[in-house]
Amino acid sequence: MFDHLIEKNRLLPFFQQVGLNDIDIIFVKELIYSEIDGQDNTQVWPYKGRDISKSFLYEIVSNKLTGIDVDKFDYFARDSYYLGTKISFEHMRFIKFYRVIKFDDGKRHLCLRDKEVKACYEIYRIRDDLHRRAYQHPVVKGIELMLREALIAANDYLFFCNAAGRCDTRLAHTIDDMYTFSQVDDHIVTLIKHSYHPNMDKAKEILEKIERREIYRYIGNTHIKFTADFQKKECQNACHDIIKYCHFNENQSHITENDLVIQTVDLTCGDRGEDPIQNMWFYTKISPNKATKISKEQVSTFLPQTFREHDLRLYCKTRDPTVCSIVRCAFKEFCIAKGYAVPKGSDLWMAISPISEQRLTSFAGIAIQVMSKSNKNQKSITSFFKNPAQSATNEPATSKSKSALIPEIKKEPGISKLPPPEPVVKPVVSPKKPAVIVCPTIAKIPNHETEWINLSDRFILTNRNFDVQYAHLYAERLGAMRKMVAKAAENHLGFKSTN
Repeated sequence: MFDHLIEKNRLLPFFQQVGLNDIDIIFVKELIYSEIDGQDNTQVWPYKGRDISKSFLYEIVSNKLTGIDVDKFDYFARDSYYLGTKISFEHMRFIKFYRVIKFDDGKRHLCLRDKEVKACYEIYRIRDDLHRRAYQHPVVKGIELMLREALIAANDYLFFCNAAGRCDTRLAHTIDDMYTFSQVDDHIVTLIKHSYHPNMDKAKEILEKIERREIYRYIGNTHIKFTADFQKKECQNACHDIIKYCHFNENQSHITENDLVIQTVDLTCGDRGEDPIQNMWFYTKISPNKATKISKEQVSTFLPQTFREHDLRLYCKTRDPTVCSIVRCAFKEFCIAKGYAVPKGSDLWMAISPISEQRLTSFAGIAIQVMSKSNKNQKSITSFFKNPAQSATNEPATSKSKSALIPEIKKEPGISKLPPPEPVVKPVVSPKKPAVIVCPTIAKIPNHETEWINLSDRFILTNRNFDVQYAHLYAERLGAMRKMVAKAAENHLGFKSTN
């Protein structure tokens, strides 16, 4: 591309006027990308643009030794500005503490003042933060997957003109010709959207989904060892295994492994995932002309032990909530079977069946909610911890059993008689409305009133404006419910404590 820009803009005569020759052009290429064609990396000094005495110049633009270069300083300042995030790293101050020191082998390296060693770790922390929040965010990578599929679908029907004027170069082949490759910019999306070719409908549909925010549903991710070699074949096998763990009913919509996409994300510090500081040279205030190494133990004991993370992300092309919830549980089972880390938040995942409207959960305590069609505002949840078989019969507690289970409340001075407990209204069970299984919880949701009454080993929850989808957010045990029980006793039994 650099050669194409020189030729297109007719820069060779200008270079000759200012004293730049072919060696200087090679030097610029090596600064941009050190590994160029015809380079012998087995030699002591493989570069051709400059000799070994100028070796420090190759550590400025693209530093292959430590990864700290002005390229990172540039996109740190640019991307943090447009993302609206402030970073604590000051590149101008950092550059002031650089100096060139000659080594015994004849090479010269950029060496940093020893007191700035923590700033080096801060550079890698900022880079990791930008990759997680922006460059490799799950939504960003999901859109990237869809764009890639759209370009693949349009490859055979989108042609570009070469320098000879022949318009027969397909999209995938433009990389071989810099003249046509320079035409592949952001306007390619517009070309696909406004194309009249009938075979471009698939690509146009994918782009329209992106504009409507119908992005592939992000299921979850897990961490695997960085030594694992997850190539295309292994990703396809993983999708096939995850489908095996999906439990669909006969009347439910099924998906295939082609509806799942496995994506690997590799986050590293420096090169090969090793501690990049071990490749850096420092100098001290006492000996400014002598380079030295600084070990991680000399810096701090709070530094990370690993500098590479290999993530496995799963996307589902179907955005149906029921299908996605089943795939989530299948992905969790897949991770457990493979010995991978369990996806975060997977203890709250539930598989939802739209046919039986049943929520399957792994919690020890579950509740059965029966809704009446005649009165949708009347909702009752009966949950259990010790006797699940009794509650599974969908029989709500009667007034007799309620009185027997209510804990004894001591009378306080000034209260002559406690009002009788309110009778429990038996909800109407509709044969066409099956039960919904949820997990017991205290859902602290704005504009939702939730009250718990302690009934020894059982609970009855009287709730107004209760939304089942929030039922799995918070699970509490008996010890954390004392205040709620006291409030419920005050509201339902008329008892008011003087404490």
